[in-house]
Amino acid sequence: MFEKDRTRVTVWVDNNPSVEFGGTDDHDNTGDVIAQLEVSPNDGGQLIDLSYPLEPVPERFLMFSPVGYKTRVSGARTPNCWGVVANISDHRKLAAYAAMKNLERIWRDDARRDQ
Repeated sequence: MFEKDRTRVTVWVDNNPSVEFGGTDDHDNTGDVIAQLEVSPNDGGQLIDLSYPLEPVPERFLMFSPVGYKTRVSGARTPNCWGVVANISDHRKLAAYAAMKNLERIWRDDARRDQ
């Protein structure tokens, strides 16, 4: 992930990979992992990243205390988006973000059906 071997954590929901977290630059010392914050657009399209810091984070994601992805992960190909940081041992937060991302997919699919 972004030019460096990093720890990866994949959280599965309903037998499907829901979100992938990768180790932050300081993961070896902190145990922190980060995932890109992705939201469902109103038109039912693919989940999208929100540009950091230009695009505001939807209120439903504020409980995850989003941070700038580049503030925790360096590298030339690191995306300039919002991210969700969790400690690798914080299974509640890892699962909660995976569940929220799964809901985003459900909302996207519902929007597609309604079109």
